[in-house]
Amino acid sequence: MTLDRLIGPPDAVVGVTDRLRARLISALLLAAVPLGWFATLAWLAVADSLGPADYSILAVGNTGILLGYLLSRTSRFRQAALLAIAVVHACCWSMALLQTDPIDMVFGLQFTVVGVALAGATLPRTETLWVGLINLIACTAILVFEPELGLPEAQGALGLLVFITGLSVTSALLTERDHHTLQRRSLELRASQEQLRHSALHDELTGLPNRSLLADRLGQALTLARRRPEHYFAVLFLDLDHFKVVNDSLGHHVGDRLLVEVARRLRTCVRPGDTIARLGGDEFIILLTDLADSKDVERVTARVQEVFEAPFNVAGHEVQTTASVGVAAGELSYTRPEELLRDADTAMYRAKALGRSRTEQFEASMRVKALARLGTEIGIRQGLDEDQFVVHYQPIVSLGTRKILSFEALVRWQHPEAGLVGPDQFIQVAEETGLIEQLGAHVLEVACRDACQWPSSIGLHVNVSPRQFRRRGGPQQLAKIVSDSGIEPNRVTLELTEGILMADPEHSRVMLDAFRESGIRIDVDDFGTGYSSLAYLHQFALDGLKVDQSFVAALDTRDDVVRSVVALCQGMDLRLTAEGVETEAQLIKLLSLDCERGQGWLFGRPKDAAATLAMVRRKASGRYLAQVTEPGRELSTDPDIGGL
Repeated sequence: MTLDRLIGPPDAVVGVTDRLRARLISALLLAAVPLGWFATLAWLAVADSLGPADYSILAVGNTGILLGYLLSRTSRFRQAALLAIAVVHACCWSMALLQTDPIDMVFGLQFTVVGVALAGATLPRTETLWVGLINLIACTAILVFEPELGLPEAQGALGLLVFITGLSVTSALLTERDHHTLQRRSLELRASQEQLRHSALHDELTGLPNRSLLADRLGQALTLARRRPEHYFAVLFLDLDHFKVVNDSLGHHVGDRLLVEVARRLRTCVRPGDTIARLGGDEFIILLTDLADSKDVERVTARVQEVFEAPFNVAGHEVQTTASVGVAAGELSYTRPEELLRDADTAMYRAKALGRSRTEQFEASMRVKALARLGTEIGIRQGLDEDQFVVHYQPIVSLGTRKILSFEALVRWQHPEAGLVGPDQFIQVAEETGLIEQLGAHVLEVACRDACQWPSSIGLHVNVSPRQFRRRGGPQQLAKIVSDSGIEPNRVTLELTEGILMADPEHSRVMLDAFRESGIRIDVDDFGTGYSSLAYLHQFALDGLKVDQSFVAALDTRDDVVRSVVALCQGMDLRLTAEGVETEAQLIKLLSLDCERGQGWLFGRPKDAAATLAMVRRKASGRYLAQVTEPGRELSTDPDIGGL
């Protein structure tokens, strides 16, 4: 049995001294007590005379030894065992004194010491050595007082001497070893406790304080501000811009290394008394204390933005990232740390909304907007559960034949209180919260089901969000929705923006190939507003482009962009749709540029499913517009053109 097994696991250091000694002594006694008992009997059996007193001392003494051994094995009775053995052997000692025989007195003393030694598993090392010394003297005294004892008696006395002295010395040595073991284990425990405490209060990846330690220090700053109103402090809420792109394109291990490097650079922006914490993901908090005024905060935020100017060299990759920062100044109106974090977070989102890579100071009006945003998020969730979102359809027509070619599906929120709400009121919140995935799937499912009632010659266009496109298994999920609806896949066109495609070109190629295999078509929406580079078009399997309405609106002053896009699409065999066509003049100009398709209020505003179906059936001939008569005149008198 090894020492570690006797002691137990390293975390069981509390009480290890008692357990170690008790186990070792008990193990020795388990074998030694019977041997010592029989050695004593053998010795006394050959003595010259054994009177009743000798037998009584022998019986009581050995019974006390055995009883002490049994009771000492249970820590609950150890102290009681010591007391009982002391009483029993005090009686033996008294009986020995009454005989006035030196050998009996020494014998009684020996019984007393042996009983205490056997029961005293808790004796410290020094006392154990004294026990051994006393037994050595006692056994030597027996031989001195009885020089006439023969060889058997001498052997018996010597055996008892060796047994008791060895037991005492062994206990002392083991206690010494126990002392070093306890010292080592105590050091290990102390180091382990420090490590656990550090892990509980610090971020494992960056080593920065975590949310728990930050909350404690924020609480201290608030307490100090209440005691000293002149105490000025501020909280900076920092979030990396487009960090998800790094994870998705280069891998999470590169993203983790980037976070470590960001933490290292942020440490250079603050004083030793300030706190930098990581809340999780790519969110960092900087607590600035003992500031003179708001100018100190501005200087720190300027340094924070500067550290992101140089690219990060991470795992062999050069990564350029920026940060959006929100600032909340400590005020007496704050009572809890989470209130500070809430307002700094709100200011950070404001910085992102204004273009990212900037710093915004929290204002009370932001809280109103944040509450409104929260209300919108809650409303979207409820609206999805209660099927409040409906789909309207806007026609896409052939500019040359004026026939309806397709309809674009546009989502609307039939709010129980606000009425019909346009997408500009909720799409951004749905994107930020991830609800766009559920909403987008709902729109595609409803639109495909409605399109099945149209003539097979009319197609369907549906917008796809970045989250839907980038998620793992996105093409398969969308293709399944299309397949389950019963519509032919080649009638469905999904519209993506340039930004979605270029965020991760390699991933986009894989996704587009998956859509192509399913038979679904892909158009680039709002073309010209993104990267404004035509080279990327050759990388992807596309079916068409939709030129942004801003270029259509500028046709009366310049038409070079639309002219170039028309030539590009003709060269690449891509279909082109002009968005935002609102006047006859724009229509005529597009026809002169050989643009094939158009969409806009000139041809009809979005209508619900019932109105769209009625219009399609009424226009069975496929003629959607009357002949154009006066350039510049809007055809708003068409009975099929109406509001939302």
